[in-house]
Amino acid sequence: MAQIIGKTQSACLLIGALLLSAASANASVEISANATKNMNCTAGVCTPTAKNAVLNVTDLANMLASDDTTIKSTSQNLDIDIQTTLSWISTSRLTLYAYQSIEIEKPVTVAGTGAMTLITNEGGTGGDVIFNDKGNVTFWDLASSLVINGSTYVLVDDIDTLSAAIANNPKGDYALANNFDAGKKTYRGSPISTIFYGQFEGLGNSISNLSIKDVIGNQQQDYEGFFSWITSGATVENLNLLHVKMSTKSPYANEVMGALIGYNQGSVINNIVSGKIDGSTNQFASDYVGGLVGRNEGSITRSRSSAKITYGDVAGGLVGVNYGMLSDSSASGAVDSAGNAGGLTGDAGAGQGVIANSFATGAVSNSKVPSWLEGFLGGLVGSNGGKVLNSFATGSVTEFNTSTAGGLFGHNEAA
Repeated sequence: MAQIIGKTQSACLLIGALLLSAASANASVEISANATKNMNCTAGVCTPTAKNAVLNVTDLANMLASDDTTIKSTSQNLDIDIQTTLSWISTSRLTLYAYQSIEIEKPVTVAGTGAMTLITNEGGTGGDVIFNDKGNVTFWDLASSLVINGSTYVLVDDIDTLSAAIANNPKGDYALANNFDAGKKTYRGSPISTIFYGQFEGLGNSISNLSIKDVIGNQQQDYEGFFSWITSGATVENLNLLHVKMSTKSPYANEVMGALIGYNQGSVINNIVSGKIDGSTNQFASDYVGGLVGRNEGSITRSRSSAKITYGDVAGGLVGVNYGMLSDSSASGAVDSAGNAGGLTGDAGAGQGVIANSFATGAVSNSKVPSWLEGFLGGLVGSNGGKVLNSFATGSVTEFNTSTAGGLFGHNEAA
């Protein structure tokens, strides 16, 4: 048994990644408990009159009690930032009209039959609707209206309703209206088994205690996750998938498993996963297991997983095998594989996969591997054939047989 500590990699690399991943602070329109300052509100429209502007949350709630209200930011103050809890009980619509981004740091509740419109990049570029760990949007009434950048979303509040809606219209746009505890049911395969072409918005809400036990499998490639497969053009963002329990006892060696998505060809943005994922116990398995995504051919950004991974021929703390773009993301769960294993991804496809501004801190090992089977173990990537930029690993890497191990890569084919 040999052990390598990934944090022996360049300290400059670590510091550079941290600096680049830190968001730069922009002047913003701040919605907070502070007194209203540098804001002009006329006929239901509030616009800033200076670079740093504040709209008091009680003033905003009072306006929403009687009428629709629009808040704008400008090129002087790019973003709209909700820094305190906001709620209103009326039919009024709140419109946030941001020059660049909308950041929601605390809970927003659309009570009664109220409505919400979110618009980003009205003049700027690169903006998004951003939720931090304590920020979310919830709706009391599923008939309420939610519009994001021109798309109207169907509100759902449980997994089975979402699954049925996507089966009926896989190109639709859906949003999770509230937190949901899935602990009363064990799914025999992916809850969303229909290939998804639309947009799913988690609104910073959580699905907790999801249990998936695949006992069926098949002789073809089998994709397992909350979403089985999202295709090019589809988006899954701002969802917290907490305390997942996922396992397979399929007799076939074709499993691709990720807590959020089995097979991703679309865009995965700002999602969080925690829990435990057990891959195939078949020592001849050819399965791919990732904390977030099993196989990535699309893009993953600003996402992280703390899920513990066991078994799997190719296993990664965030992604099993990466042929796409993985950026500004991280994994902290331990990975114990029967083959190639990496703290972030088990395998990065030759000449295809890109990893940028990302890191892994979980321990990597292959205690499950038969003594005759070799693999590649890396603190960041097990076997790398792609491009890695400004990324690092700090977890220990322990190999139990003749496998090849490294603090960053177990095997590296990239130039």
